[in-house]
Amino acid sequence: MPTGFRRRLWLALRLTAAGLVVGLAGISGVGLSATVAGAAGVPVVSGVSPGSGPATGGTTVTVTGANLTGATEVLFGTVPGTNVTVVSDTEVTVVSPAQTDGLYNVFVMTPAGKSAASTGDQFYFAPPVPVVTGVSPRSGSSNGGTLVAVTGTNLHVVGTSQVLFGTLVATPISISNTTIVVVSPRQAAGLYNVFVKTPGGKSAASTADWFTYVAEPPAPIVSGISPKSGLGAGGTVVTVTGTYLTGATQVLFGTVPGTNVTVISDTELTVTSPAETSGTYSVYVVTPNGKSATNTNADFYIDPPPPTVTGVSPRSGSSNGGIVVTITGTNMAGGTFPFQVLFGTVPARVFYDSSTEFMVLSPRQPAGLYNVFVKTPGGKSAASEADWYTVVAEPPAPVVTDVYPSYGPATGGTVVTVTGTLLTGATEVLFGTAPGTDLTVVSDTELTVTTPPGTEGLATVYVVTPDGESTSNPTSSFDYG
Repeated sequence: MPTGFRRRLWLALRLTAAGLVVGLAGISGVGLSATVAGAAGVPVVSGVSPGSGPATGGTTVTVTGANLTGATEVLFGTVPGTNVTVVSDTEVTVVSPAQTDGLYNVFVMTPAGKSAASTGDQFYFAPPVPVVTGVSPRSGSSNGGTLVAVTGTNLHVVGTSQVLFGTLVATPISISNTTIVVVSPRQAAGLYNVFVKTPGGKSAASTADWFTYVAEPPAPIVSGISPKSGLGAGGTVVTVTGTYLTGATQVLFGTVPGTNVTVISDTELTVTSPAETSGTYSVYVVTPNGKSATNTNADFYIDPPPPTVTGVSPRSGSSNGGIVVTITGTNMAGGTFPFQVLFGTVPARVFYDSSTEFMVLSPRQPAGLYNVFVKTPGGKSAASEADWYTVVAEPPAPVVTDVYPSYGPATGGTVVTVTGTLLTGATEVLFGTAPGTDLTVVSDTELTVTTPPGTEGLATVYVVTPDGESTSNPTSSFDYG
C-alpha cells in the first residue's frame, strides 16, 4: 500500500472518530478526495430587537443568537413572521405578523430543530393606539361635574384606560371599546383636547376631541358652622360661614334640608336645623353653581333626646343613704354615653343602667323632699312629681360601700376590709346572721374583721353600731366558695 494512500486513510479515520461526515471518493493511487462538513447545531435565540410592536404586525425585528444559518421560519408564539432573511449564523431579520396583544416567545426553525423558549426571545404585541372621534357635549362648566361621552376606537384595554381633559384625569362612569363616559374635572375656562390613554398609547390630538370649559361662578365653599350641635327635634339656628354662599337655595344636614335659609352675605348665612336621629352630619350649601364639598369643620352633631324620669321606687329612704333606688324613664341611654343620677344636686352611685332603668344607691343627705334627675349629653330630665324622693331623718347608722376581698372559703378565717361611712363604734360585723371575729375599727370609713364559717353562697355583710345597723346593698356581700 503506497505511503500517501495510508496517510490519507489515517486522516479519514480520525475525522470519522471526531463525529464528522467524511466523503471518500476515487481511492486509486493518490486519487483520494474527501468532503468534510460540520454538523449544524440547534438554533439558539438570545435577543430580539425591538422588543415590541403593534398587534397589527409589520415591525421589522432583528433576532440574534447562534446556529441561525438555514433558518426556514421564525415564529411569534405559533404565528410565523414574514420576509425571513438570514444575515449571518448569529443574526436573522423578520417582519412580525398580526397577533393578539400580549407577550410571546420568538422561535427560529432550521433543519436542525427549533430554538428553546427563553426570557431573551420575548416580543410584546401592543394593543392598537386609541383614536378619539367625538366628544359629547362639546362644552361644560369650569366647576366640572359634566357627564361627557368620549367615542372612538380602541378605547379600552381591561382595567387600564384613562381619559384626560388636557392633563387632568377624569372620573370614569362606564367604559367600552368605543365609548367612555366620564365626569369632567374642575378646570380653568378654555379649550382642551380630550385624550384616551391605554397600553397601546395615547390618542392623537384633533379637532374631534375638543372640549370647551365655560367660566362660571365657583361652587360654594363651607368653612365652618356655629353652633356645632343641636337637639334631635331640630330647631337650632345655625350660622354657616364660607365663600360663594350668595344665591344659596338649600342647606343640607347630611341629606335632610334645613329650613329658614337666610343669606346674610357672600360669606355667611343662617339656617334652622331639621329633625334628625342622633349622630354627626356634614353640612352642605347648594347654589345654582353647585354644592359645597364635605368639610369636617362643618360637621353638625345631633344630640340624643333629653331623658325623662317617669318613676322612682321606693319613694323615700333614710338620710343615712345606702338605699337601693330604681329609677325608670325614657332616653336615659345607659352604657351608650356618659350619664349621671342626681338626688337634688348630690350624685348617686349607679350600679345598673339601661335606656329605661337605673338602679342606684341613694347618697347621704339631710331630710327633705328632692327631685331625682338624670343627666346625659341630651340634657337633664325636667323636674316633676314622678321623680320625687323623700329623705327621712334618722340617726346616722353605718353605711357599707365595699367588702374586700369579697370572697373566701366556707371554713371562714378570711381577713376582710370593710369600707363605708360612720363605722366608728362598730360593735359587730355580721356575715348574714353570723358574727365575724377580730373586729378592728381602723377609722370612721374602714374596719377589718375575720369571716366566720358559713355556707356556700352570698352573705350580706352588716355593720352594727350603737346608732343602728347598715342596710343591705349590692356592694356589701361576701361570697363563700
